[in-house]
Amino acid sequence: MKKRILIALVVVLALAANASVVWGMPHLTVGNDALPRLGPDGRSGCVTIDTNNPASGSGWLHTFTYWASTANPFRFVLVDGSWEVKWVSDEITPSMVPEVNTYYAPAMSVPVEADWNLGVYSPGTGTVPYDYTGAPVCQTKGGLGVPTVGEYLDCQNYGASYYNRMYSFGASNTLQVAIDIKPGSDPNAINLGSKGVIPVAILSSLDFDATEVNAETYCLVGQGLPSERKAAGWPMRRM
Repeated sequence: MKKRILIALVVVLALAANASVVWGMPHLTVGNDALPRLGPDGRSGCVTIDTNNPASGSGWLHTFTYWASTANPFRFVLVDGSWEVKWVSDEITPSMVPEVNTYYAPAMSVPVEADWNLGVYSPGTGTVPYDYTGAPVCQTKGGLGVPTVGEYLDCQNYGASYYNRMYSFGASNTLQVAIDIKPGSDPNAINLGSKGVIPVAILSSLDFDATEVNAETYCLVGQGLPSERKAAGWPMRRM
């Protein structure tokens, strides 16, 4: 049985019975936009850390986006300011090439602190393209195995013309979760002219625990809503 949390919201918005919301406040990002760039690395078995846009704060990362120029498998790697490896993802194989892809890490599984940086480990030649612009990268020598948490990367210096790069990957703390407007009702209609209080259930899933939600950070916005409506109460119950 799925857990649900009921929130009393002041609503004047018609929503579907099983809509979704984005979870993750305040907004947290690390890395760059997933854009087509010059091309991927030709070296294999190395870690490359992009330093152009360090983590904007501390929290949890969930959604990773990247541009895939090839279908070669790779892993995301998160490091702190001393190049200590803090997290390594499972192996990822792009499903769309060449195109933007998304990798979802389980909620609350990728902690991050301000100024940490994101990178990739490629067992073969590269997947994500880059341009010769931006800040210096940390890139290890080739022929290495998968990095481990707690390991310190040995950054190589290949010269300024090789060194400054911007890669097409990034991550944020946004998470799509399911909600149920007026749970148990059919249809789940809302009167746009009403200013009453209506229950909204936020549903837990395998990678999201609704009991971690802070109601004071949430509101409803959207079509037909003259202004945002904040949570008016926070009764919690298992359903």
